[in-house]
Amino acid sequence: MLFLSKSGQHVSPVTWNQMLDNKDENTVVVDVRNNYEWELGHFKDSIHPNLTRFSKFSEFAKRFSEEHVREMKVMMYCTGGIRCELFSGMLKDEGFDEVYQLEGGILNYGSQPDTHNWRGKMFVFDDRLVVPLSQLEDENQMISDCGHCGVPADTVYNC
Repeated sequence: MLFLSKSGQHVSPVTWNQMLDNKDENTVVVDVRNNYEWELGHFKDSIHPNLTRFSKFSEFAKRFSEEHVREMKVMMYCTGGIRCELFSGMLKDEGFDEVYQLEGGILNYGSQPDTHNWRGKMFVFDDRLVVPLSQLEDENQMISDCGHCGVPADTVYNC
């Protein structure tokens, strides 16, 4: 597990917002959570690796390095920051030098007042399943649909 010694640079939620607000075509934002987590909420302009399991990220890292210029700036995030510790190292191992990860993940981002780059809600691993990221109505819009019937829903599977 040499990846952990190569993890990406941690950036605060304030710096994260600045980086997102000023990102250009040489910057890509990667959500390293599972599909259902991404469907409920994510940062604007982020991509998701279409992962069904965390163990599939190494395959994504290889594919990503083949499809993107290694001089790109990569910003990555997850729920609490743990997955990024490993996955950012995998991208660095694939040759990406500028890899940044949101310090404390989405949970930390949601604890500060400026969450304007977030879309939707956040999946949590407890009985609640889904929570708003902030108390601002327009930032907590429903962006997901029921996986069975297609009706807008706060959870991926509603009916």
